[in-house]
Amino acid sequence: MEYRRTARTHWLFYVFTFAGGLFTTLPLLVNPATDCVAYPCPGWLRAAAITIGVLFFLSGILAIVRNWQFGSRVDFKTHELVWWEGYPPSDEKRIPLERVRTIQINDDLDSPNFKLLDEDDLAIPFSIRCAPWPYLIWAKSLAANFPHIILRQNSSVAPRLDPTVAKPNSDTPADLQ
Repeated sequence: MEYRRTARTHWLFYVFTFAGGLFTTLPLLVNPATDCVAYPCPGWLRAAAITIGVLFFLSGILAIVRNWQFGSRVDFKTHELVWWEGYPPSDEKRIPLERVRTIQINDDLDSPNFKLLDEDDLAIPFSIRCAPWPYLIWAKSLAANFPHIILRQNSSVAPRLDPTVAKPNSDTPADLQ
């Protein structure tokens, strides 16, 4: 159970770099004298877009060049969850799996995430970025290898209805339904 990623192999850092390049160059291509006839083009808006673009571009390039890395693995000899995040050499952080009692997964469509909880339901520090997607499969395999871990799933997704089950007819009297 090992998951290892770097900025050079993860698509998100290339998206940051590309978006930063767009936000930096597109405002420079707009000529306020000819392109802003129907509506005003404030100068501060161009400066803000260029600043945001430069920050995104430089952060993406810096992460790719310095090879920012993140990941996790289970050490079965010591029964620890080992995770790391940062520029090499990044420090490994270790969580004894005896300390983890519950993995609480939130399956919200907007922001799926999870927490590692101890016996007092307090969150154990662990970066969500260091676990492989989908989180539910990773959590199930962790709970299968360590049976004391309870998997708790919170879902805001409405359950799917079985299309083969007939809906009651609203025209039928209540006593015949």
